[in-house]
Amino acid sequence: MIYLLIIAVVGEALFLTLRDSHGMDYRAREFSDALHDREVRREHDAKLARRAVEGRQQHRVA
Repeated sequence: MIYLLIIAVVGEALFLTLRDSHGMDYRAREFSDALHDREVRREHDAKLARRAVEGRQQHRVA
């Protein structure tokens, strides 16, 4: 029984040390950052694609 108590205390201590001041654990923040980076890259690629299409349309008109 004492082993379960020790494991619970150690587990809680580890859990609290892996959290930042906003209450989000570091693993979740890394996942969130990865999603944000992917979204930024997707928007950048879409912007480049729009510019390429607009450039082709202007070239055809000229």
